[in-house]
Amino acid sequence: LEHARLERTCARELEQQRGVLCAHEVSHEQQTIACARALLHAVIMSETVPHLPELLDAKFPGRFTGSLVRLKGDASTRSYYRVEMRSPVGGQRETVIAMHLPDEPDDGPMRVQARAFIDVQRFLERGQFAVPRVYAEDIAHGLILLEDLGDETFEQRVLARPEAEWPENYGVAIDLLARLHQYAADTRGEAA
Repeated sequence: LEHARLERTCARELEQQRGVLCAHEVSHEQQTIACARALLHAVIMSETVPHLPELLDAKFPGRFTGSLVRLKGDASTRSYYRVEMRSPVGGQRETVIAMHLPDEPDDGPMRVQARAFIDVQRFLERGQFAVPRVYAEDIAHGLILLEDLGDETFEQRVLARPEAEWPENYGVAIDLLARLHQYAADTRGEAA
């Protein structure tokens, strides 16, 4: 990290942690330890996913706490992280998903796919489909911040219910696919 960026990160993290911790009446020593821990997380994040702290701070000023958890990936070279933040009011925990693309030129295949992903997300959102929101994007640095919808898959949801309810769950999924097909047919030729 360059010195000035590290200094700004330190100041931001210390100020945020001080405000949250003072509100909870913890000792000065506990505040110092918590601030040091948050700072260490921020530095590790900056080195793991460059430019992520800046994008988070631009979109969610004063909320970033430095917690970053890598999520299980798929066969893609993209990486996904769950980023924990604290609400400036009340200190409630919030999370977002950071999609990190591998380094490549701006016209590389992963950057092209990322732009297509955003186009499809916007298309589906206009059709009022439940899709994760795109909070911020920095395609040049290979970053997209997405709404965190949790870890539960359709399969997990179905299997957690009594078998008698499975047809209803699959019926909802089939209805959704039919609605998606109709929406695509109705909007064919429209720009994303």
